[in-house]
Order: sequence, then structure tokens, then C-alpha cells
Amino acid sequence: MVPAILAAAQRALHERHPWLITLGYRSSSIGPESLAYFDACLGVLTPTHATARVKFEAIAVLTGLAALFAQQARSETSGAATIFPLVPLESYPHLAAAVAQPAEEPIAGDLFERTVRGVLTGLLQM
Repeated sequence: MVPAILAAAQRALHERHPWLITLGYRSSSIGPESLAYFDACLGVLTPTHATARVKFEAIAVLTGLAALFAQQARSETSGAATIFPLVPLESYPHLAAAVAQPAEEPIAGDLFERTVRGVLTGLLQM
């Protein structure tokens, strides 16, 4: 899936340059490389029958996912198991029940790619 490849490239870019997220996505920070990225994404999305608005929304969400996953990769936190034991969960019954469940087998495939595929599939079918 080509959008997943573009998302992976965007994620790698955010991992190499963590300061990108601090720029925000203001029009003043859009240069030739940003325009080329938008153009490449729109080219990949051409076969879909989504409107231009939906395509731009998909590109924005894709970029946000890439930044989020890159930021998470830099985090020292490894997930719920390390965070939630520090918090008394008596007041949060649904959270307590979810954390108390035994660990599941990992799902085959990359979480980032699965997330990108799922989100884009949902957005582009609107």
C-alpha cells in the first residue's frame, strides 16, 4: 500500500527531526518539500473516489499519525503496564478491568502500518 509507504517516510522524517512537531503546520512553514509531499500523497490517492477535501483530511491525519508514532518511539514509556500501576484504579473500573486482563499475543504485522491502513480505509470510504 503506497500510502503506508508515504506514512512510513513521514514517520522516519519525524524520528530524525523531532523539532518538526514544534513548527506546527502553519502556511509559513510550507516550502517546496512540503508541496512535493502533498502532491505525492494526492497522486497516490488519485484512484480513490474521495473528494479533494477528504483527501486533504486523510493527508493531515496521516501526517498526525506519523508524528504521534515518532514521538511515542522517543518516549521512555512502554505502555499501560508501566503507567497505570502508579495510579490507584479503584475510581476507574473500566480501566482497571482492561489493565487486569492477561497480556494478549501480539498481532502479526506492524502496529503503525495497521493503524495507517485502518484509518485511511475509514476516511477514504466516507
